[in-house]
Amino acid sequence: MGSDERVYQGNYQFSEVFTGWWPQLVLENESGYFERQGVVLRVRPDGTMIYMEEFQAIAEVDANLRHVPFDRREFEVVFDVLGFGAERVLLTANLPESAVDDVGLNQWRIEEVRAEPDLGPPALASGAEGRVSRVRFLYPSRRSPW
Repeated sequence: MGSDERVYQGNYQFSEVFTGWWPQLVLENESGYFERQGVVLRVRPDGTMIYMEEFQAIAEVDANLRHVPFDRREFEVVFDVLGFGAERVLLTANLPESAVDDVGLNQWRIEEVRAEPDLGPPALASGAEGRVSRVRFLYPSRRSPW
């Protein structure tokens, strides 16, 4: 039986068996810790690639906490493509049902998770042509009073 797509999963298949090209994703506001765990790449006949990765990371956010302890805040995590402009690589995001449960913020209760693809400023340092495709994950949250 044939399949409409090729699937590469795990570090060995992804890094050693898959011979194609894929974009390198960067956590734009990473704060020193980023550990990759599982990876799955699905390649469809039309050239579409679906890349899924599980990771743990710490993202840095500029937090204005003047309204403590009962304030609301929208935290942001931003991923973009290293070295290629949006005319070559366009990012989209699919949020799983468990997206709210998969993120932890000490002393904050996350109310929802949204993913917004957009275009970032030109990344001249990375050699990208034009604006960079990125996905912003937004976490509207309420501070826990205790």
